[in-house]
Amino acid sequence: MSEVIEAVEVDLPVSAVYTLWTRFETFPEFMEGVTRVDRQ
Repeated sequence: MSEVIEAVEVDLPVSAVYTLWTRFETFPEFMEGVTRVDRQ
């Protein structure tokens, strides 16, 4: 089994990052390979 470990430092307030990562519909805007996200 392979393991990939990577750290990314983000210079934003926690609230802004949390908001971004909980809006799944926006993932295709900044994630390569994600074409569509629908909440059910």
